[in-house]
Amino acid sequence: MGALADIFAKAPVAIGMVHVRALPGTPNHKQPIDEIVSIACDEARTLQDAGFDGVLIENMHDAPYLMSDRIGPEIVASMTRVGSEVSRCVTVPMGVQVLAGANL
Repeated sequence: MGALADIFAKAPVAIGMVHVRALPGTPNHKQPIDEIVSIACDEARTLQDAGFDGVLIENMHDAPYLMSDRIGPEIVASMTRVGSEVSRCVTVPMGVQVLAGANL
């Protein structure tokens, strides 16, 4: 298992996805960041309570997805804020995925 064994005590593991609402700087953004964070924390807690071994936050609602050369600092800042708060809301490991080429 390698590095996975350093994070999780057992295998296989189930990782639940938190679909973060549309972030500032994207076409579908409508909610204040505090509300986006609150929803993400609620989803993460629900996944943890359902028995998931970890959670992954993802900017699912940022469609159409932006390429890395078009990602503004507001996306990085927003995902950082969401991730920071979600990691405080749950005790399971948390990962981050920024969709569609924005992972540079």
